[in-house]
Amino acid sequence: MVTTDQIVTLGIFGATYAGLIVVPRWKLPVVATACVALLLWPGLITPAAALQAVNWNVIMLYFGMLLVTETLIISGAPAVLAERLVRQGAPAARAILLVCVIAGLISTVVENVAAVLIVAPIALAVAKRLNLSPVPVLIGVALSSNLQGAATMIGDPPSMLLAGAMRMNFNDFFWYHGRPSIFFAVELGAVVSAAVLWLIFRKYRGAAPAPERQKLHSAAPMLLLVFLVIALALSSVLLPGWAYAAGSITLIAGAAAAASACSSLWAAWCKAA
Repeated sequence: MVTTDQIVTLGIFGATYAGLIVVPRWKLPVVATACVALLLWPGLITPAAALQAVNWNVIMLYFGMLLVTETLIISGAPAVLAERLVRQGAPAARAILLVCVIAGLISTVVENVAAVLIVAPIALAVAKRLNLSPVPVLIGVALSSNLQGAATMIGDPPSMLLAGAMRMNFNDFFWYHGRPSIFFAVELGAVVSAAVLWLIFRKYRGAAPAPERQKLHSAAPMLLLVFLVIALALSSVLLPGWAYAAGSITLIAGAAAAASACSSLWAAWCKAA
């Protein structure tokens, strides 16, 4: 029997979803906070029950990855990698496809919106110098990034939510209950999507220009990301019973990345002063 409280709660959830779609991005926290208040104010849920319902492992996982991703972008490491791979003089179709593949690979370990932001300037530069519309190129980058974000536990927020709901660890995305897991299905989809993108892009002629020269400001965030992936893989074996293992490790890596970025900014400020 559906109760009145359940109907009201479902209505508030629907209103929240609609609000998040309609309002500007910077007002999203206001909408979420207001809808939580609507749940707490009439007593549909108590504050204690609300806190217990939060999956803190996912929160720590997402926040830690956010810090690692942002410092990785600031360091310039992904842009340098993309620039090195997209060489001057490569056929246009191959260069565009390679940009899409790079976006997908980066997205396996970096949140896919950030991966698009990393690769988009290179995609735009290639399209501009070849006198091509950037629309199909950017769509290819977005699709590749969005697909590959589901390949690992740290690639995208939905993957983190799935891991939290199903009590999956980092290695479960590769091998789950004795069978190949979602990673291999995603990679199969990536191969098929690359073939489709090649059919779309092969009509483009000419040679790719040299991408804008990128500078590596610090190698620390990239090293932290490598450490994070290894630590998450080992934690699945060494700490199988700890529900907050992935979140704690990722949050520690995020804090270290933020500290590294602050240290670099402080050193630059002192040098300028």
